[in-house]
Amino acid sequence: MDYCKRIKELREKAHLTQEKLARTMGLETPNFISQIETGRKKVGLSVITKFCNAMDIEISDFFRENPAVGDVSESIPVFDLTGALLEKFYDEGGCLRDEGLCRIARPLDLVDENAYGAVVSGEGMAPALNDRDVVIASPAQKYANNDIAIVGLKDNELLLRKIRTADDLLLLEGFTPAVEPRVVKVGDVMFVHPVLWVRYKMPLSSMPGC
Repeated sequence: MDYCKRIKELREKAHLTQEKLARTMGLETPNFISQIETGRKKVGLSVITKFCNAMDIEISDFFRENPAVGDVSESIPVFDLTGALLEKFYDEGGCLRDEGLCRIARPLDLVDENAYGAVVSGEGMAPALNDRDVVIASPAQKYANNDIAIVGLKDNELLLRKIRTADDLLLLEGFTPAVEPRVVKVGDVMFVHPVLWVRYKMPLSSMPGC
């Protein structure tokens, strides 16, 4: 495999300019990316690792013939939870409207076709989750006690909380005293989508389409 061509291929499929990729990788100038893609600079594992971290793809995906970025079937939509209302992102059935959203690489063992990501805002779920982490939720997964989940309430609220169940009630908790626990009736809940994966401290600039 030509690693230089591979980097260019994945960058273009993610619709990133050399300048944007350079910034995401923490480089001072895009010339480094240009030199790599034209074969003037050798590519070692350290560069490939930094590239994969910036693109939020697994190193194993880098060495695959079929890219994990850019192909809709191999990516998932992502939206920002900051001040989000349920009706802005979900239809009446609780399914995410993914048109026009950013996309990130799909985890290799994620089989739920309707899985999606959401960007954490604030420190209400610290230390388990922090500001700008990206959680990946699966609507097809049945939730259980002590799961972290994205919860949609029928009053149009959209919350990321740790959940516990008791009879026909749902307890929604944060991880800090600043987030007061809430008890809601199951009948007032539109959906509960458990979080299965977390991408820690992922910059929005690395998400294709942002």
